[in-house]
Amino acid sequence: MGDIDASKLPGPERLDQPGTKDQQVIMVKNGQIVEAYQWDQQAQGWSKVGEVVDAVGQTRKQEYEGKEYDYVFDVDIQEGAPPLKLPYNVAENPYTAAQKFLERNGINLDHLDTVANFIIKNTDGVQLGAPAGDPFTGGSRYVPGQASAQAGVPDPFTGGSRYVPQGAAYDPPSEYVINVQGNTAGIIKKLAEFNAMVDVHRLSDDQMQALQKLDFSGPPQVAEDVYSALLVSALGWPKDKRFPCLDLLRFVAATPLPYRVGNRPFVESMAEATGFFDLLGSESPGGLTKSEEVNLMMGTRAFANAFATTQGADHLWQSRKKVLKALDGSWIKATNPNLLTALSTLYLNLAIAATKKGDDDEGLNILSAASRFLSCTSNADSQLRLVNVFGVLSHKFQLCKDSARVLGDETIVILGFQGKSDAVRRAAKDVGTFLTS
Repeated sequence: MGDIDASKLPGPERLDQPGTKDQQVIMVKNGQIVEAYQWDQQAQGWSKVGEVVDAVGQTRKQEYEGKEYDYVFDVDIQEGAPPLKLPYNVAENPYTAAQKFLERNGINLDHLDTVANFIIKNTDGVQLGAPAGDPFTGGSRYVPGQASAQAGVPDPFTGGSRYVPQGAAYDPPSEYVINVQGNTAGIIKKLAEFNAMVDVHRLSDDQMQALQKLDFSGPPQVAEDVYSALLVSALGWPKDKRFPCLDLLRFVAATPLPYRVGNRPFVESMAEATGFFDLLGSESPGGLTKSEEVNLMMGTRAFANAFATTQGADHLWQSRKKVLKALDGSWIKATNPNLLTALSTLYLNLAIAATKKGDDDEGLNILSAASRFLSCTSNADSQLRLVNVFGVLSHKFQLCKDSARVLGDETIVILGFQGKSDAVRRAAKDVGTFLTS
């Protein structure tokens, strides 16, 4: 089966064990057949996705409809029916490939998550680019705050082509982590639904049509009037209806648009729309509602994405003290794992920015706050990013390296053995070795 070593796959007895997260996809060898199953957290059971008949990996290309692909899967969706071709290139968004596959074969888009996760699982270790898991997609639904499906998908700083093997000199990540993946059709559909319901700050028909025509294969090129209208709506709509505006602004933040609308900086406007400065931080009382966590997640992702451009990185760096103050202690209130991942991603991007724009004192401020986050989180994605915050800053600044030995040495040693994922354990061991060198 191409690059899948069936001899190393578990047998049907693996299905007696529960999954580790909703929509987890595994492969099981059943006699001479390899079957794919997906975990349903609500039903507490495995459901069969299909049979994996063949897969062609990166070591050899296969042609499909006149084009070459890194992978072409033959997947049996229905017993007795011929297998369906599922082509995929590693640089492609898995959700885009999944949507094309479903539409081409006339299959309901309710299966979008299942197919996308099948691709992610079966190409693990060779994917390129930012994390592709879409935490907001429930088939063709748009469900903010749903459990993330991106566990196990390589990040740009830990992917197979990027990670430094144990024993080699530590080479810290130097590229910002940018997330411009998502179910954009679902986002725009929800935006249109809410736009028809609200009484103020509605987007015009022309603006809605402009959004529907955008190319989301990368950071979208949004007209300035549409950008401004989205920001005004995010500020003026009811808080429980802001998330599609904020999610689109998360994409927009990765483009070189003006980081000031009217007299207000982008950071200030997004912070007001999401409650970033008011709700986060250890000094503000009370917990967070589900709606507040979703809005905060969107705002935090937008701030992290702003580092994709020189203008955006400069803008966020100018606001670093206020942003860092809000971040410090934010993890105490956050319960949504996607929000925790977004917060740690922003820490990592700030750390990388410090190595390019800051000094050792500013690096130490970021390191100190990150160490407090790392010492109390069990979120695997957050652990991975925060361990790399230690590595990035310690590699650049001797003061941070000396301080890291005090602030996080014990935690990093423990994570080297008890981290929540293999990637965390590998990163912790490499960073720990570097800190003791």
